[in-house]
Amino acid sequence: MHPTIYQSEEDRTALLALYEQKMRDTGLSPYEDRYLETAAGRTHVIVAGNPQGPPLVLLHGINAGAPLALEPMAPLGDHYCLYGIDTLGQVGKSDPVRLPLRGATIGDWLVDCLDQLELRAPAVVGISYGAFLLQRLLARAPQRVGKAIFLVPAGFSAGSAWSTWRQITWPLLRFMWRKGERELLAFMKAFVTEVDEWTLAFQRRMLLGVKVDFRRPPMATAAELAAVEAPVYLLAVENDVFFPTEQSLEKCRRFFKNFRGYHILKASKHVPAPGRFPEIAEQIEKWLVT
Repeated sequence: MHPTIYQSEEDRTALLALYEQKMRDTGLSPYEDRYLETAAGRTHVIVAGNPQGPPLVLLHGINAGAPLALEPMAPLGDHYCLYGIDTLGQVGKSDPVRLPLRGATIGDWLVDCLDQLELRAPAVVGISYGAFLLQRLLARAPQRVGKAIFLVPAGFSAGSAWSTWRQITWPLLRFMWRKGERELLAFMKAFVTEVDEWTLAFQRRMLLGVKVDFRRPPMATAAELAAVEAPVYLLAVENDVFFPTEQSLEKCRRFFKNFRGYHILKASKHVPAPGRFPEIAEQIEKWLVT
């Protein structure tokens, strides 16, 4: 039995209810829940879209769950088979096992997932923290990725210490102390472009009801990614408090010999507004067919 990441059973139930609500919001139906018995832990995967289409693997952000990665990609489900993997140790249906951030463990886990899903070298989209996971996969087994698409990626850049303190850490501390909606909104406004009812409810329950993993992903290096031959793409935003776009773009150009292109969402923060999801899906589809 693994130790829980939740503060209480009530918190776990509430967050999984929000998880299911978000999955309904994606409009992807029918879909299949698969469970993979990997060496690192039991891993939940949502398989949706066109079962006969080319595979597209999605790695979600920190404490987000697969439905949040599937939502902006839902239009691609007409032509692609979407695989949304719930990261181990995060909010979702995989085991609450938090893997070491350094070394080959994360890469080995993802190779295990691809093996069990019978995916040789699919296109993979890594979103925020999921982009760090994609980097670990590329470092461990670059031949297992057909195309690598990074969205607002962790692992290439980091905001300044002062900016992070002023916009993220201090507002978060105030919320954890006062637990008021005003403080929560002050925290979220730094990285969420449009705050809706679901996002507000999820952030509150997650911050107060989960033993949040605050470890910072280590930065990728040119040496560990030197063997990557797959085409690489970057989709970033104009205002990213977590991972400044110019730094991420510079790293992609320098690290990847086959860096093919990038797209920047104007007037967007780290979490884009739902109204921008069609633009995201359209850009990714262009990269997938080139």
